[in-house]
Amino acid sequence: TLLTKGNLAVVMQEQGDLPGARALYEEVIEAKTQQLGPRHVDTLAIKNNLGVLLEEMARAAEQNGARAEAAGLYRAAADMQEARNGKDDKYVVHCRAKARELGA
Repeated sequence: TLLTKGNLAVVMQEQGDLPGARALYEEVIEAKTQQLGPRHVDTLAIKNNLGVLLEEMARAAEQNGARAEAAGLYRAAADMQEARNGKDDKYVVHCRAKARELGA
């Protein structure tokens, strides 16, 4: 049922499957809109859930962008320091480790 699918989307979101949750929310919204209309309270509730999910996805994307930027800065700093002091310099080792930690 649509109620079950909506609940499943909530569980998927809570478990971190954001793209899967989004697809399911969108499917439920389309069906509820056809069955109940765009202004029905149930349709609006699922739209609200999708809005919360999209906000969560946007925050995650922003964080990923910041992580990539930070990793790039660590790599650049390590490259410059390595040119001066060699690859075994403690600052170089630290910066390379931080860049790897950030996943870049």
